[in-house]
Amino acid sequence: FGQFPIHLAMRMRCSDENDFDGLVFLTKQLPYAIGALDDRGLSCAHYACTSESSLKKLQLIADVFPEAIRSKSDNHGFPIHYACTEGSELEVVQYLAHQFPESLDMHVEPIGLPLHCACKEGAKLDKIDWKVLDFLLSERYKTSAELGIPLLHAFLQDEKIQNKDPIMSRFGISDKMQEDQFGRWPVHLVFGATRNFDVLRKMIQYPIRAFSKLDHDGWL
Repeated sequence: FGQFPIHLAMRMRCSDENDFDGLVFLTKQLPYAIGALDDRGLSCAHYACTSESSLKKLQLIADVFPEAIRSKSDNHGFPIHYACTEGSELEVVQYLAHQFPESLDMHVEPIGLPLHCACKEGAKLDKIDWKVLDFLLSERYKTSAELGIPLLHAFLQDEKIQNKDPIMSRFGISDKMQEDQFGRWPVHLVFGATRNFDVLRKMIQYPIRAFSKLDHDGWL
């Protein structure tokens, strides 16, 4: 399978410090193997994202071979893409984002952004930590938030997120009734631009008064 012993070790459970000492030994003996991709296109950093003691393993990898956090798989993207697909814990996603901030905005064909990976069809949706999704959204729209643009408004205007329907589940009625600086509710943006009828159907569930709300230009 094209794997070095370190690939297998990263997938295994570390039940005590002796097991972790074994990992440290392997990283020192074969540091170049940490960044190597196996036949599935996965590196040690990819495997570490989904195993027990993920954060500790990733920190070890970053200390010995920092570039491994940036290892790209043609099929699975960067480690942060894989972590989001597999439903890794918030602290793992945050650590990867801190180590490689640019990866949050890296669109890898055919899987898309980390945000896509967390919510797309086929991802482990039953394992999604909604705190992870909130983190990805807040990081992506940090500049919009600083300008006073509500999160849902920023998301709906994001042309890089083509399939918005799965992510819409994160937003509650309070988000859908927020106004932006132009007096627009999210429903104004959706009916003015989107062609995604699944998103439109979700907007139909709005309180009826939303459809008679005028923005600052007097538009419904």
